Amino acid sequence: MSVLINGMEMPRKCIRCPVNVYGRCLVNDDKDVSEATAYAVRDKDCPLVPVPKHWRLIEEADAIETAWMILRGLGYLKEENPQLEQTVREVFATAPAIEVE
Repeated sequence: MSVLINGMEMPRKCIRCPVNVYGRCLVNDDKDVSEATAYAVRDKDCPLVPVPKHWRLIEEADAIETAWMILRGLGYLKEENPQLEQTVREVFATAPAIEVE
């Protein structure tokens, strides 16, 4: 399983890592981190991996079509609710994109 935390940067030192508590790595089988490693650099067995920069994970057309599939299931037809088309587009346009560096 993977977890992306928006806005979190890769820690350069174990001691600054949010998953390192009292010298124990909470995501690496409670592995002890030596004091030298904790203050120097990240441990070589660190389970955290950087994610390359990317933008939206779904295209606008696909997101809108999926939204309409859901709305149709709820009884809203595109032909009878033209104002919903703009609403669906505005929701997608304002939805946050993942920006990871």
